[in-house]
Amino acid sequence: MKPTDYITGLHHLTVSVGGAQEDIDFATQVMGLRMIKQTILFDGAVSIYHLYYANADAEPGSV
Repeated sequence: MKPTDYITGLHHLTVSVGGAQEDIDFATQVMGLRMIKQTILFDGAVSIYHLYYANADAEPGSV
C-alpha cells in the first residue's frame, strides 16, 4: 500500500499568499470551500488575515 491509501481527510490546510483576496478566491473558487470566519492580527508591522474555511455545509470537523 502507498501512504496515500491511508489518507481519509484533512485536519487543516495553511496557505500563505500576498493578499487576502487571492486566498479567498483560491479556497472558494478552486477548492470549493466556504469562508466561515475572518480575524485580523494587528500585532506586527503588517496586519495578517487569519481566514477559516469549511466545506460547503460548514459541517463540524470540516474546518
